[in-house]
Amino acid sequence: MNNKFPKFLAVFTTLCLILSMSAACMTAEQVSSKPEKPIPFTPAPTPRPEPEVAPTPEAVPAPAPIPEPEPMHDNSLSPGAQGVDMHSENTTGNLSNNGYAVQHDGRIYFCGSWDESGGAVYSQNLDGSDMRKLSDDPAININAHGDRIFYTLMDYAKGEFGIVSIRTNGTNRRMIFNDVALHVTIVDNSIYFYSDDMETVIDSECFFDCGSGGIYTMNTDGSGLRKLSASDASGMAVVDGHIYYSAQEFDCFSCEAITEGGIYVMKTDGSDLRKLSDDSSYCLNVVDDYIYYINKSDNFRIYAMKTDGSDRYGFSPDRVHTINVAGDLIYFSNGNDGYEIYTIKIDDTDERKLSDYSAFEINIVGDLIFANEWPDWVNILIIRIDGSEL
Repeated sequence: MNNKFPKFLAVFTTLCLILSMSAACMTAEQVSSKPEKPIPFTPAPTPRPEPEVAPTPEAVPAPAPIPEPEPMHDNSLSPGAQGVDMHSENTTGNLSNNGYAVQHDGRIYFCGSWDESGGAVYSQNLDGSDMRKLSDDPAININAHGDRIFYTLMDYAKGEFGIVSIRTNGTNRRMIFNDVALHVTIVDNSIYFYSDDMETVIDSECFFDCGSGGIYTMNTDGSGLRKLSASDASGMAVVDGHIYYSAQEFDCFSCEAITEGGIYVMKTDGSDLRKLSDDSSYCLNVVDDYIYYINKSDNFRIYAMKTDGSDRYGFSPDRVHTINVAGDLIYFSNGNDGYEIYTIKIDDTDERKLSDYSAFEINIVGDLIFANEWPDWVNILIIRIDGSEL
């Protein structure tokens, strides 16, 4: 990987544009002022101690790369989980919100607060006990599969970007893809993700979705890399043998959108590509037979349609920044109220304010909400699913 400084800038700008592409359309006057909030939960210690060799069986050893591949194990969920493919262990709602947390085998694996200087990956029991630091990597897109955790490494300080795999106890760290990878999703024994060829846009001022990237798949050991589509994907969900994605293409030098793309679907082998909607969209959640998304074409309202493109309709709230569908509720960040956390039922009734916290993205694991605070988006806070403090 070329570690030249312009490439770091390219990568950093890529992520920032993806996280803020809807927020840029909202004026500062629409963000209401709020009373000072309590300091969010940030599990990463400051300063971080250097990893130590485990003195007891309970301690987590420092990650160490091992080049030899080993067999992976399938660990499927039973069918019917909301927004979860029957062989995947994170929801499309979480992964559309950068996948900061996932529940797996009775534990929660999650990202600590991070920025350009560093970050960390942790695990804990469902009740919050027995918290362990697994890695010092700044991470997003956490997936669980068998006895391993997978995530996107975004280490600006070291100039390292790619997909990392570690065991659930933090050992046996491997870099299985050495370039920018977004919307990372694991289904069965395959990884699906979007990657842009940053070398081709290194001299541009935009560094985002310039037609040089595409949707890829590979095996969970990093072998068998294949490009499925040359589409620019600003959002992606993999469910029931299909990849649903939001397409948007930018002019690399003006940063202007030259096409809004719409919502597409194709099979996981790249065949049978179809356009479902002309809506300019992001934050795709695929739950049961419906796709829920934010429609930029209609004032950032929540929309839904069936996975075949029929029965399309809009919800009442507008100027929504992010959504996560869980059960019969849609959790969303309300741009009309300082991006604070709200809920509404999937039948467009019973809209309620859940929390005074402002959330850039929302992840739901068990009875907890993991969110990064607006406007910094690097501080991960944890609250209960009813909005109360821990």
